[in-house]
Amino acid sequence: MRRLEALAIAAIPLACVLGIAAIGTALAIFGTGRTDRTDRTGRTEQTAAAIQPPSAALQPAAQQPSGPRARSGGRLRAGARVPAPAAARAGAESFSIVVLPDTQMYAERVPCVLVDQARWIAANRDKEQIRFAVHVGDVTNQNTAREWTVALYALSLLDVARIPYALTYGNHDIPNGPQGPGLTPWWMAHYREPRDTSHFNRYFGLDHAQTVAGFGGSWPAGTVDNTWFTYQASGWSWLVLCLEFWPRPEALSWADGILDAHGANPAIVVTHDYLRADAPNATLRSGASLRSTRRSAAGERIWKDCLAKHANVRLVLCGHAVGVGRLTSVGIHGNTVHQLLADYTEVRRTGASPGMLRLLRFESGRLSVRTLSPFSGEELTGPDHRFVLELGRPGEP
Repeated sequence: MRRLEALAIAAIPLACVLGIAAIGTALAIFGTGRTDRTDRTGRTEQTAAAIQPPSAALQPAAQQPSGPRARSGGRLRAGARVPAPAAARAGAESFSIVVLPDTQMYAERVPCVLVDQARWIAANRDKEQIRFAVHVGDVTNQNTAREWTVALYALSLLDVARIPYALTYGNHDIPNGPQGPGLTPWWMAHYREPRDTSHFNRYFGLDHAQTVAGFGGSWPAGTVDNTWFTYQASGWSWLVLCLEFWPRPEALSWADGILDAHGANPAIVVTHDYLRADAPNATLRSGASLRSTRRSAAGERIWKDCLAKHANVRLVLCGHAVGVGRLTSVGIHGNTVHQLLADYTEVRRTGASPGMLRLLRFESGRLSVRTLSPFSGEELTGPDHRFVLELGRPGEP
C-alpha cells in the first residue's frame, strides 16, 4: 500500500501537466475571475469574467513572478510591485506566517492549485520571513485516499523547505460529512463518538508531527486531533494551538492546560468552525453579507469555555463558513483577541480566483494581512482582504 501511495504521489506533477485543459474546465466549475466596477454608492463590485489558467502556475515556484502587479479596481496580477502598508515593511522585528484556508476542492478536483500554494510558500520563505504555516481544516472534500495523497504531496514541499506547519481537521476530513453518506441530520455525525480521524492521522499523523520543528504534544494520545507547537520569532516563543472540529469538552480542558502551562507565550489558536457569515446564502459581490461579525455556536463555546480565560491568546484563525470576516474581543484579563475567518473555496460566491491564501505579517505590534493566489497571480486589495490590525507586542495586553 505504501508503494502504491508513493507511485501516486510521484504521478501528481505529471497529472498537473497533462491536466492543463482540465484545469480550464475546473475553473468553470469553481467559478471565474472578476472584472471590477463601481456601483452608485462607490463600492467596488466584482462581476464574473473568464480567466485562463496562467502558464506560470505549472512552472517551478522559483520561476514564477515574485511580486504582484497593480490593476485598477482593487485587483493585482503577477509581475510588478506595489508598496506594502507601512506596518508590513520588512524590519528587524518582522516575520510572517501563512494561513491556508479550506483546500477541499483543490485536493479533490484541481491538485495543481494546492501544489502551487505550497510551492509559493516554499519559494518565498526567506523573502517574506515565513516562520510557520497553518491549515484551518477541510484539507479534503470527500476524505478519500486520493485527496489525502494530493495534500501529502503538496505539503511535503514545506517539509523539504524546512517550514514548520500545523493542520487541524474539518468536517469534510472525517466520514459522514455533508458530502458523504452520513446520518440525518448530517451534523450529528460529526459529534458522534468515537470520531473517525483515521485518514487525517494516517497521512499527517504523529510520526510526521514529531518531525516538525517546535512540535510540543497532542491529544488524545497517539493522534494529532489536537496539537500544539512553538516557534521562535522577534525574540519571542510563540504558541500555536490547533483544536479539532467542534472540540469535545475534554479537548478544551486539554487546551486550558496547554495555555496555562505556556502563559508567557503569545498564542495563536487554529480551529475549523469558529466564526459565521452573517448571510450564508448571499455572495461577497452583493456587499457585506459574507463578512462575519459573530461566532458560531461552536466558536462561542470555545471562546467562553477556554480562550477568554487566557491572557496570552492573541489571534484565532478559522475557515468552514464561506466568506471572510473578523471579530475583535477582549478576554477577561483585558487582552485583545483578533479572530479571523477566511474561506475562499466557493469561487462563484466569493468572487476570488482559485488558490487564495493569507500572508500574516507581524511587525512592531501590528498585524498586516494580505490575500493572494499563487495559482492566478492575483492579490485582493479590498478592505476585507488587505488590512492592518493593532496586535500589541508580546507581553502587553
